[in-house]
Amino acid sequence: MVYCKKDQKADIDISREGKKMKNAPAYVKVYSRLKNEINKGTYPVGGFLPKECELEKIYQVSRTTVRNAVKMLVQEGLVEVRQGSGTRVLNHKAIQNYNKVTSVTESLMKKGYRVTTSDMMIDIISADKQLADELEIPEGTSVARIQRLQLADEEPVTLMENLSNMRKSLASRRMRISL
Repeated sequence: MVYCKKDQKADIDISREGKKMKNAPAYVKVYSRLKNEINKGTYPVGGFLPKECELEKIYQVSRTTVRNAVKMLVQEGLVEVRQGSGTRVLNHKAIQNYNKVTSVTESLMKKGYRVTTSDMMIDIISADKQLADELEIPEGTSVARIQRLQLADEEPVTLMENLSNMRKSLASRRMRISL
């Protein structure tokens, strides 16, 4: 942490070249310092940043300066602000394991989002040539189409669509029931 005396400005290294940028706006300096602290693990993924009033005291800046710095962190995907809860650190270092398939839902949850399904639609469609080829079924076969809207923190993120051969689905369902 950088602690400053009342009228002293924090001299924070914010450039890639390692030069001190004394003329950078205060909110950029606070942003840079917070980003460094997040990357070092001072504020772990899933944890919270100090409250705005605490950040004001730590960096000896105004609430507006703190909010602007946090806004930059939000835009970069490092944190999320939840009114009444605080500013939570997100998993910004998403690591994709190519030996393991993960769903959109799982990936979003690992990043700290609350994932829900909003609208769902189920209908029966007739497989056109392209769909029949993809599913390796005869053209004209009845296919169940299930569509659902996924939300991350109440914001739409993806429309999921699953297609299933009705004959195979019903046959496997009957088999499961009879066992």
